[in-house]
Amino acid sequence: MSNSKFSARAQEMQELVETYQASGLTQKQFCIQAQIPRSTFQFWLKRIRSRQQLKEMPGSPKFIPLAVKGTDSASGGCRVCYPNGVTLHFEEMVPAGFLAVLIKAGNE
Repeated sequence: MSNSKFSARAQEMQELVETYQASGLTQKQFCIQAQIPRSTFQFWLKRIRSRQQLKEMPGSPKFIPLAVKGTDSASGGCRVCYPNGVTLHFEEMVPAGFLAVLIKAGNE
């Protein structure tokens, strides 16, 4: 799914979640009425709520830009630490492009 299609879907689901929250219906009732699988709705509801909570947290950790300038042949490894406490440790050298993907995924 391209980024523009994903963004459009995310916006669509954001609006659907807002409609649900204002409806007073149960999830089951709302999903039947909206003709959407409950599992799909729950996935997006959880994702949207998580994003809202992160935005509302004062002083929440943020990723900072990473500039890779060459390699350190002595150590070769690296560690990526996410704000939620997850740490990825690589003992071998990792391509900068792969690291960029990991960091971008942490910002979504």
